[in-house]
Amino acid sequence: DNLDDFNPFDRKGDPRKENINSIQIPEDEDNTSLRQFKMKDMMAELIRVADESSEGDEKLRSILLENEELLIDPFDNIEKELDSDSIYKQGMGKNERFDHFRMVMSSRIKGAQKKASKLVLQAMMEFVLDHDERGEGGSTD
Repeated sequence: DNLDDFNPFDRKGDPRKENINSIQIPEDEDNTSLRQFKMKDMMAELIRVADESSEGDEKLRSILLENEELLIDPFDNIEKELDSDSIYKQGMGKNERFDHFRMVMSSRIKGAQKKASKLVLQAMMEFVLDHDERGEGGSTD
């Protein structure tokens, strides 16, 4: 391995590191939060599992549990400043956020075109609403 020709500023760089170029950087970094990136990654993984797995429910739940802190943070940290891309408004209380979350997710579920998307959104909504201390859970009945 001769690194004499290696230039850290050359996009081609070290061929052993070529996969670094696959990282996508947003065009408008100022308006996209780290939380949104994490949510997109989680959603992509959830959709992939829902698409290719017959035992999707258990795997979906496992992914949701791995991301529990990310999903529940907006309800546990009411005083935390919201990202510009948040579905919540500053000053919303915990109950208002759960109600707003339920409304937004129900709308997204109705608008979802693919079966896997509906399944993932429903699982996510139920998972989050199970944390609603008012006992209103994820049931949409």
